[in-house]
Amino acid sequence: MTLRFMIPEATIARVRESINLAELIREHVPTLKKRGRNYTACCPFHQERTPSFNVNPEMGVFKCFGCGVGGDAFKFLMLTEGLTYPEAIKKIAGRVGVTIEEEKSEAVTAEVKEKQVLYGLLEDAAKFYHRYLLESNEAAVARDYLAKRGLMAESLVKFSIGFAPASGGGLRDAAGKKGWSIEILEKAGLVRRRDGGRVSDAFWNRIIFPIWDTQGRIIAFGGRAMGDAMPKYINSSETPVYSKSRHLYGLFQGLATLRKGRRVVILEGYMDVVTCHQFGLDITAATLGTALTEDHVRILRRYADHVTLLFDPDAAGANASLRGGELLIADGFNVDVVTLPDGLDVDEILVRDGRALVDDYLAKATPFMDYLIAEMQKKYPGMAPETKLTIAREVLPVVHKIKDPLLQDEYLGRLANALRVEKSILGQQMKRLKLTPEERFSKTTTEAPKKAPVSSLLSIEEEMILLTLHYPSEEVVGVLDPVTWQDKRCAEVWQAVRTKAAAGALQLSEVLPGLIEETQEWLTPLSLQERQVPNATAKAQELAASWRRQKEIREWLELKVEVESMIEGRIPHDLQKEKSYHDLSRRLKGSKTDLNIVREAPLHG
Repeated sequence: MTLRFMIPEATIARVRESINLAELIREHVPTLKKRGRNYTACCPFHQERTPSFNVNPEMGVFKCFGCGVGGDAFKFLMLTEGLTYPEAIKKIAGRVGVTIEEEKSEAVTAEVKEKQVLYGLLEDAAKFYHRYLLESNEAAVARDYLAKRGLMAESLVKFSIGFAPASGGGLRDAAGKKGWSIEILEKAGLVRRRDGGRVSDAFWNRIIFPIWDTQGRIIAFGGRAMGDAMPKYINSSETPVYSKSRHLYGLFQGLATLRKGRRVVILEGYMDVVTCHQFGLDITAATLGTALTEDHVRILRRYADHVTLLFDPDAAGANASLRGGELLIADGFNVDVVTLPDGLDVDEILVRDGRALVDDYLAKATPFMDYLIAEMQKKYPGMAPETKLTIAREVLPVVHKIKDPLLQDEYLGRLANALRVEKSILGQQMKRLKLTPEERFSKTTTEAPKKAPVSSLLSIEEEMILLTLHYPSEEVVGVLDPVTWQDKRCAEVWQAVRTKAAAGALQLSEVLPGLIEETQEWLTPLSLQERQVPNATAKAQELAASWRRQKEIREWLELKVEVESMIEGRIPHDLQKEKSYHDLSRRLKGSKTDLNIVREAPLHG
């Protein structure tokens, strides 16, 4: 089938409009108090003494500025009661007296509609695999294997672990009987076209591990081979709802605990995570066949401040710890590393020795910088001057990324002690790293082009979005519509809100579900900022004029850099660009501050 029966967007909007978000949240957070247009309290998702949890009933959103969690009424129930998105909608609908009648939705964009269909298909596939593991005779070997690995029935259910039939067509045939087309199965990564056009299951004769996103939706699968088949593990191919570099296995199941403790342990494998959760270590998650990426780091920032890396005790595991640790350090995380003995995986230790031993390893984790120094000394043994220089060149860039100056100074001292050199010498060496890549390059070659500074254009755009959210009207939209948005997030939000804003009826919680997750995380706290504007249309005109001015300044700066490079002989002369530069200079003449002081404007002035 090409469409899945779903809750119509109009019904979801009616449910959302009917619920008082402050009243709903106060049932879970009795200390919620009104402060201006917002309500505040200590966050229910992590421990804190000073209230940083904010609720705006007008916008229909909540946000904690401490742990980063935020969303609408449905998201709140999903987090506090462990409901899925449809379950949360239905629960609130029952509370406010809205009847849910599932039908084919025509009120969503093609992209959103396609994703909704894929989520429904993937959920069906997970149920098929799980039922096949529990009930089929063919899966007896897989059940025995999982039992020998120490997994209990409760864990199989919690993680919906399943089994893919060895025939290579079991899922394809079962899905076909339910009306799913080959085209949508292929788009979901569940089937593949072989040589000659034959279509077969993507997973066969494998134990299946469903992969969830942080909103509790199944988005992909991982499969472990039975016997000696290779590769041992395979994951779903990338799809419109799944990218392996942006998701972590087991993260969703541990969100409630993560938010309270703000600590996560990153592992390598599915079995490690499932077994850890079985033993109560539900602060664990795993990468999906990749090293940690910047996208992973951004996701982790929402839920944790402290990350422990616990990878396999081999060369590949050590390299993964080094790469991941450097990314995390640069983002301000507290990072440490656990190296397990005896070449065992964490799930094997838990089953053999119990949780107490793993807890002991975690308590004795090595701070990442100490681990990095030790690994470099193993890689480059000896104390020859050239060896010390090599180690310093490997470690100093990471020390330089540490944001806390006290910690940076501490680890600079530890590196100095390890290399038996003066800390001041290492400090001088590190100062050279404070140059930008462009500056370092320009000191070594005459061919490096200069780069213009960043302007305050994007901050103005955020203020324009904020004005539209608080004061939606046809006049405001008319003033801001000609803006060619430079910030991709602002552009996405503008496309989502402009029609509703022009009609004067805009509730942010209606818009959020249609935005990508990163944009949701950015927009929610932005919307909670308060603005008192006597004349919204006049303010929109003022912001639009500032935007145009800053755009011209940005263009002038970029041209200035190019013209200077032409004069210095770095690039060929371009008469048209020189003319544009001089025209802009004359137009901007007299605005000395604008031309000479270009810096990032505060987001909320």
